[in-house]
Amino acid sequence: MISRDDADKVLTNLGAAHDRIAAAMYALDTHPGLNLLRRGNVSGRTDTVSRALRPEIDRLWARFGALNDVLEEARAMRARPRHGDADWAEMARLLREPVVPLDADGMPAEATAVPASRMSVDELTQQLERGCSQVLTQLSEMDAAWTAVASAFVPLSGSVDAVVTLAGQVGEPRTGERLRTALAEAERAGLEDPLATAPAGRLTDAAQRRLADLDRAAAQARRELDELVRLRDGYPQRRAALVTLVDEIATAEQAVAQTHARVAEKIADPGLGSVPGAATALRGRLGALDGKADRAEWRSLLSLMSTVEASAGTARERAHEMISVAEGLLARRTELRGRLEAYRAKAASRGLAEHDDLSTVYTRAHDLLFTAPCDLRASTRAVHAYQHALASVLAGRESKPLIASGEGSAADD
Repeated sequence: MISRDDADKVLTNLGAAHDRIAAAMYALDTHPGLNLLRRGNVSGRTDTVSRALRPEIDRLWARFGALNDVLEEARAMRARPRHGDADWAEMARLLREPVVPLDADGMPAEATAVPASRMSVDELTQQLERGCSQVLTQLSEMDAAWTAVASAFVPLSGSVDAVVTLAGQVGEPRTGERLRTALAEAERAGLEDPLATAPAGRLTDAAQRRLADLDRAAAQARRELDELVRLRDGYPQRRAALVTLVDEIATAEQAVAQTHARVAEKIADPGLGSVPGAATALRGRLGALDGKADRAEWRSLLSLMSTVEASAGTARERAHEMISVAEGLLARRTELRGRLEAYRAKAASRGLAEHDDLSTVYTRAHDLLFTAPCDLRASTRAVHAYQHALASVLAGRESKPLIASGEGSAADD
């Protein structure tokens, strides 16, 4: 048996724990380190960690679903206008006793299966919070390692690409291809096992030596090629191409500003950051390039030209990415609107179109989604709330009462 006050206290604490876990699960599901798990082409230590994490993440989601079920059942029971002794006994069982059946792998067991063990809802929340924290830590370590490896290869990739281009221009493609193959092998090895290549987000000494060796090889190849002459003869055309790219970046960055403005009108606190101004900075570098060409500083010009071109490519890509991210917020609002109306249609098909409680929750979600600027976070929670409310009402229709009519007495809550 449990008292009304104790039941309310437990439900409040359980609800708070549920919200914390929900936030942690969302952080887990959107974590960039999860991309490594989903990508799959990993090896070594990273593969070992990935193989352990994938079932653990599945287990967390399954257990979170079980927590939702118990919490919804307990809340629905508590919301009844009258409670008898059997109701309070069932409430005590739900909130205090091991009611969550688990199979041998620790996954919530099917109702028809014989569970290997059972867990109380309190123990379930504790394990979920610990599990989320541990998985997020491992994902962050994986992402930091992968980022360190990928970032380390960016400048080297630009240098090798320049060598490949120029080697082809002077009729020595093998020189460039050997460098490209060596770089691809090093990059593949590093990115397939970033945890071994850059533990704690720092490249190992062996990885740094390998990168240094490749860089020296690229420098030697450049010296062996007649690239300086080629650069001198082809500078006007190469500069014109860079100007075109900078113009494209300027157009793309203007599109970023327009998209951000449109999103800001429709989405509250979109968190899109500032509009990039790489085109202006890149145009400022053109003067430095021209100065070096005028002074016939071809070796220095080659290095600066490669850097500016790489920066321009990154800037163009970044601008397009920012447009995509901004437009994604509008798409998310559209998706939520569609989901809400789908749930509403389901309610109507079950004869619940005029259900008071559901209408209140629906109105809240609808108002949020159709108010500009739209609070996407609140709207997401509101749509989920309507989904859960609908599920609860439908479940209540199908479930049998815990106390048969005429059995025992029902005390007012």
